[in-house]
Amino acid sequence: MQLLLDTLGAAARRRWGEATVRLAAELHDACASGDLEAAARRLEPLDDEQIVRLVRHHTALFHLVNQAEQQEIIRINRERARAAGGERPESIAAAVGKLRAAGLDLEQALACVRRLDIQPTLTAHPTEARRPSVLFQQQRIGALLAALEGPEPTPGERQETPGGAGAAGGAALGDR
Repeated sequence: MQLLLDTLGAAARRRWGEATVRLAAELHDACASGDLEAAARRLEPLDDEQIVRLVRHHTALFHLVNQAEQQEIIRINRERARAAGGERPESIAAAVGKLRAAGLDLEQALACVRRLDIQPTLTAHPTEARRPSVLFQQQRIGALLAALEGPEPTPGERQETPGGAGAAGGAALGDR
């Protein structure tokens, strides 16, 4: 995470200058400590251009944090799959395997599935609408983070990779 914050800071300094980066940090500290009045006083004298810079800085920060969180979820899921020696223990395939191992026949397994109460959650956040160029950059950042992690492929990924396991298979996975 620190790498992302340092990179954002460097990019913001190049684009908007040290004053904007310092102000963003001051506002973050004030808000994190719960001193919203201090944050409001700090924002009061700013002109529209300064506000736009801060909004863009924080928007980029939130996107980077979201990307880091997504990569952490991927890392944890891959770790679980490796530890399980195949598919993730929480997967549908693993649940079907457990039903089969418990000796349930197809009708009994279907009866279990029919008792499930699965309700999808649909959300629509206008703030989630992003230009294709922004999405592309976020995908690049995700791929770079995955490459930095350099994870060993899970057993399932080895099977999916053309040519099987090995260094080339692992490298191809980071490009997903």
